[in-house]
Amino acid sequence: MPIFTYKARDNNGLAITGELEIENKELLVSKLEKMGYLLIYAEERNDMLRQDIFSKYKKVKSKEIVEFSVEVATLIEAGVSLMGALDVMEEQSKGSIFHSIIKKISQDIKEGKSFSEALSEHPKTFSKLYVNMVRAGEATGELDEILKSLSILLEVSEDNKARVKSAMMYPLAMLIVSILVVLFLLVKVLPNFVGIFSGAGIMLPLPTRIMLWISNTVINYWLYMGGIVGGIIYGINRYNQTPKGRYYIDLLKLKVPIFGDILKKSAISRFTRTFGTLMKSNVPVLNSLEIVKNTANNEVISRIIENIKNTVSEGGSIAEQIEISGVFPKIVSKMITVGENSGALDAMLLKVSDFYDSEVENRIKGLTSILEPIMIVGMGLVIGVIVLSVMLPMFDMMQVAKS
Repeated sequence: MPIFTYKARDNNGLAITGELEIENKELLVSKLEKMGYLLIYAEERNDMLRQDIFSKYKKVKSKEIVEFSVEVATLIEAGVSLMGALDVMEEQSKGSIFHSIIKKISQDIKEGKSFSEALSEHPKTFSKLYVNMVRAGEATGELDEILKSLSILLEVSEDNKARVKSAMMYPLAMLIVSILVVLFLLVKVLPNFVGIFSGAGIMLPLPTRIMLWISNTVINYWLYMGGIVGGIIYGINRYNQTPKGRYYIDLLKLKVPIFGDILKKSAISRFTRTFGTLMKSNVPVLNSLEIVKNTANNEVISRIIENIKNTVSEGGSIAEQIEISGVFPKIVSKMITVGENSGALDAMLLKVSDFYDSEVENRIKGLTSILEPIMIVGMGLVIGVIVLSVMLPMFDMMQVAKS
């Protein structure tokens, strides 16, 4: 909705200025007249066009969705109607991209849609998991409890993602810095020194000749090398867009040393927590498995969940399929077996998730503590080899000078 900047006069002739969010200028005139003001001029704020152009590229932050869930749940629990809660949230979110989404949800509900149907109109903001859990809350009359569970689930999920990303970012940043330093030494430093040595008529040692060959290759064929790297990345992306490619790339991610174990444990935690939360929210098992499969973010895990779903539909055990998958550790299948036999599967799934959350956190802490010295030593060795290839001819020059 546009925002108008206006100037008006009150009944005493005093000038006032302000801004008002309203559909058009005619409604602005009418609203001001009701307030006892006479409009002098009004214009739509210029930055609205720019905001409209870029608003479609903006996304609602996960933190905002968590806060929305908690506050709506609290208001409903306090006896406020859903529409009343949405009105409060709409007022609070003014000036953000979330404001227009909440407003549209309110309008859809007023037109006869359910809360879950209104949420499903915004798939980029509210996931299938979110919509289905809200639908379950509407069916059971426990919408406030469902929203609280959702907020916890989303918060934990975002924390896990942030931890995994932080573990990946440090070595990646170190690797990039190392590559840039090495390229600088190869392209700028080494050729200058080699030119001096060649002019002095010194036979270059083998390490220097090897580094010089690498340097010349980088300088003369960097465009071809960049094209090859770009082609490989493009090919991997294209392969990843196929079901078979996505499966094998996701499988490779789970098997990468050190990081694969973290990704696997994070995926197990996500699966068990989402499944457990859905079961606790009284969503039917088959529906829960379908939702979990679509939100797994890993094709390997998704296929395992599909097998579990098929087994359960035929009267089989969840733990049985998890055990034969070869991806989940035995402790997961054992704990789920206990949950199935005791009738407390949801509680057991959440315990498994808590266990693997702590495992991921501990692994990341341990990883970050050893990665720094490893990366520094590795970077030092590479730079040391380059420096040595420069120093060896200098020693030869000193011997020639002495003789």
